[in-house]
Amino acid sequence: MNRPLPRVLSAGDAPLVADATQLLVDVFRHDPSWRRRYWYLRANGVRRKLRRYYARAMARSLAHGRVEAVVENGGVVAVALWEAPGTPRPWARRVRARLGRGGARGGAAGRRWHLEGIAVRESARGRGLGGVLLAHGLRSVDRHGAEAELEATTPGSQRLYERHGFVATTRRVSATRPREMDMVRPARTEG
Repeated sequence: MNRPLPRVLSAGDAPLVADATQLLVDVFRHDPSWRRRYWYLRANGVRRKLRRYYARAMARSLAHGRVEAVVENGGVVAVALWEAPGTPRPWARRVRARLGRGGARGGAAGRRWHLEGIAVRESARGRGLGGVLLAHGLRSVDRHGAEAELEATTPGSQRLYERHGFVATTRRVSATRPREMDMVRPARTEG
């Protein structure tokens, strides 16, 4: 089966960027991590929170990283948001301070690219598009000689990431996010 190649989106791809942002909202509103975090909100409230969150994440990735998408029939069917090392993440400093974790780390650690989110439209699932996007993004990370980091929010996503060389580093345990898994993929050289 021929799999489409991902393309890199830019701010000039406004309709596709809007479509990709909405895809992230549509997919992650069912994610157990987000559902636990916003348990007190009704569906519309969760969608509003996610629209705001993913609009900011999209802007960060467009400005300081990469947005890769699979486009079919003029619409985005899969998307991945990558943040380059050092990407400004001011909210991360606030969260770390509230949790008493110290430090003012405000971006992807050291030389790590951060995968902020990857989503595949429901109608396109089962075709390996998530794996295609992940492999494509990791080739770019490898060209930079960098590591990659992410947070797996489901056992299924953790298995996908493990197949691509990620290893679990920390299981977060908190009242609102008890099951997320921090994962890192060591730097690899091309060849």
